[in-house]
Amino acid sequence: MIQALTVLIVHDDRRVSAWLATKLEGKADVSVANTFDEAKAMLTTNPPAALITGLRLGQYNGLHLIIRSRIDHPATAGFVILENADPAVEQEAAAHGAVCLRYPAQQKELMSLVAVALERVGR
Repeated sequence: MIQALTVLIVHDDRRVSAWLATKLEGKADVSVANTFDEAKAMLTTNPPAALITGLRLGQYNGLHLIIRSRIDHPATAGFVILENADPAVEQEAAAHGAVCLRYPAQQKELMSLVAVALERVGR
């Protein structure tokens, strides 16, 4: 069962994870994973209301986490952070119910969409 008002952040750049965690502080219970395997374990034990992931995570990518999350917990909102626009990745993410956004270019939009996702769960 999804935990209300929870967000899991997974990114290979700790500065990005820290920025996101700071922005979400007080709005949600935020967990940060630094590796794909750590995030995979967290998804299994505490499925979040929202998953924010970078694209590149070692030998895997954030889409793998989104897909795994959507299979086990379809209500989890998924967000993939891209450095640059990538239509193929955006199409794949959309096919799995996730949204791709560029960071830092679309950081305000990301925060807005996460807030909407959390609001839906909080009802």
